[in-house]
Amino acid sequence: TTRCHHQNGLSHPVARPSGMDREIDQQIAAVAAVQHAAFNRRQVPDIDRKALQRRRAAGVLDQLSTNVFVVAAAPRTDEQRIKAATLDVPGGAVASYFTAGWLWGFPGFPLRRVEVTARRSQFRPSTLAHVHHPRLLLPDHVTTWRGIDVTSVPRTIYDLAGVIHPARLTRLVVNVCKQAPSVLDQLHDLLPVLAASGRN
Repeated sequence: TTRCHHQNGLSHPVARPSGMDREIDQQIAAVAAVQHAAFNRRQVPDIDRKALQRRRAAGVLDQLSTNVFVVAAAPRTDEQRIKAATLDVPGGAVASYFTAGWLWGFPGFPLRRVEVTARRSQFRPSTLAHVHHPRLLLPDHVTTWRGIDVTSVPRTIYDLAGVIHPARLTRLVVNVCKQAPSVLDQLHDLLPVLAASGRN
C-alpha cells in the first residue's frame, strides 16, 4: 500500500492494484478492445463473477445484462449497443433485419430496436435485442462489418423481404445493386438455398 497525504496532515492507506487485479484488467481489456468495449462473462472464464461485480461497483464496468458488460470509460455508440446484443445470446448471434440494414447503410433504415439472428438451438431470450431464429443460417450468410458479426448484404435483403412492403423492397434492391452490381448475382445464387429450406 501507499499513503495518501492531505493538507490537514492526516493520511490513510490506499491499496495498490495487486498483480492478480492487473492481470484481470488486462484480460478484460484484451477482449473488450476488439468488441466495441463490450464482452460476455463467458469470454473471460478465468475471471469469477465476484471480480466482475467489484469492478461494476467501482465504476470500472457497466453491466448491460446478466452476462454482458462494457468498459465504463468507453464512449457509448450504436455499434457498441449492437455488439453487446450479439454477445448477449448464449452461443452468440449476428446483427440482422433492420439492424443489419442500418449497419450496411441501406437508405431508409434507421437504427431503432436491435435485431439479431441466432440458431434455433439457441432459443433463449435476450434483454438487449429481439432475437430471430430462422430455419437456416449458414456460415456464408454471415460476415463481419465494423467489428460486428452481421448477415451478409444478400441475406439481409432476403430477411427484409419478408417484413417490408414489396415496393420498398424493390427500391432497396435497385439502390443496393446500383452501388454494388455483384449483389444481384449473389441474390440469384442465394434464392434456391433459402427456398429449399424455407426462410423462416
